[in-house]
Amino acid sequence: MDDISFKPVFLKAPITMQMELTTECNEGCEYCYNYFRYCDSNVNNNAIRILDKPKINLESQKKDDFIRYINKINQAEVFYVTLTGGEPFLRKDIIYDVIKKFNDFNIDVSINSNLSAVSQRDLVKLNDYKILNILTSLSSFDRLKHNKITNSNSYDKILRNIEFLIDNDVMVGVSMVVDKNNLEDVFKTGKFLSGLGIHSFYATPMSPTKENKEIHEKIILDKKEVIDVLYELVDLEEKYKIHTGTLEPLPHCLIFHHSGLEKFLQRSCSAGTTTATVGVDGGVRPCSHNDSVYGYLDEENLRDIWKKMSSWKNRKYIPTECQGCDAVNRCLGGCRTGAQAIGGDLNDKHYLMEGPLKLIKEAKNPIETIINKEYIIPNSLKFRKDNDGFYVLYRNPQSVAILNEAELNLVALIKKKYLNSFTPNHLIQYLELNQSQSNFLGYLVRNGILMESVGGNTNGGKSS
Repeated sequence: MDDISFKPVFLKAPITMQMELTTECNEGCEYCYNYFRYCDSNVNNNAIRILDKPKINLESQKKDDFIRYINKINQAEVFYVTLTGGEPFLRKDIIYDVIKKFNDFNIDVSINSNLSAVSQRDLVKLNDYKILNILTSLSSFDRLKHNKITNSNSYDKILRNIEFLIDNDVMVGVSMVVDKNNLEDVFKTGKFLSGLGIHSFYATPMSPTKENKEIHEKIILDKKEVIDVLYELVDLEEKYKIHTGTLEPLPHCLIFHHSGLEKFLQRSCSAGTTTATVGVDGGVRPCSHNDSVYGYLDEENLRDIWKKMSSWKNRKYIPTECQGCDAVNRCLGGCRTGAQAIGGDLNDKHYLMEGPLKLIKEAKNPIETIINKEYIIPNSLKFRKDNDGFYVLYRNPQSVAILNEAELNLVALIKKKYLNSFTPNHLIQYLELNQSQSNFLGYLVRNGILMESVGGNTNGGKSS
């Protein structure tokens, strides 16, 4: 969500959330980031175990409990929720009712699943509901290595279900968490998945946990290895036309001086600022990696709990080493929970940090580069009024903008007058936009609010 971190707005509620349907998982990945689980290298098929005594019997949570959580999420005007766990399809008794409830509230929903605990009959049921996508995981193109890393025999079933979903026009992305055990497989795995018809592949350097520090310190990537992974992702995208990326924020100072890696500077830590996680027990945390619970949805509303996360919004956990960096407002120091896992505190510097950047130039598209391209404003836009007179404009989880009232009115005016496509150049002339308003069009393009049109009407697209 480009540029959101620069807006001086304390949002009244998260824009996106994750909802954990279970703490259980049928795989036992050594790299697992769930704070409530840890790995024991001496145990094969039961490598993941519950760490602490939960407030309640977590797996006793019934459909009505989750419906109450969803009602609170809807009241807070959250736009998007990812269902996760653990493995969410281990809760087949509730997952479809949960999806339906989000659909009823017009809240976008997606699923993070390893796809090894679900049958194709179960997947067919998803046709009755609206989901944006499914993100699954594959630890390697190599069957033996994947099964060893996940402590399972899930490889063949995952691939069958991936192919089934693709054949049924479900958007599927694949995540590969990268550590020293599968580092050499990144490119081959991406190439393999491209051949299956996957359009999005994410290879993310593993993020360590303090609960499993002893093991994780041995397998996390070093700085050079992380850069090598990013270059392999760029190479994959160029050669096989597959969208690539990472799913966790990396310190920008690690990446900035490496030519060709600019796309990886777009992600920053959103914990407690634009996103949050609700656990099985209704406890709300800044993100799925973090174990700090700020309140329970059975006791408080989401907005009141969100207010308690002010330390995240006030940048309390940015390391002192980052304070003089010109990129600090975009980077935010990398994943704070990952830094805590190695350093001991949330405000410790990230173990991949290089040092403060100077004279950094913001990676913005000047209006000149888009002025004659055709765009449309999609009908799927949603918005909510937020704090301090600002508004949140949402198209999808990757396309969000924060606007003041004048900017929102300009978007509404464009939407009213242009039913078909238009060019920024036409808008600037016809609506007599000033320089600030012209630059605002660039902001909307960068944040995905304006969509590039394919074969649209360039005659201004004017309807009135």
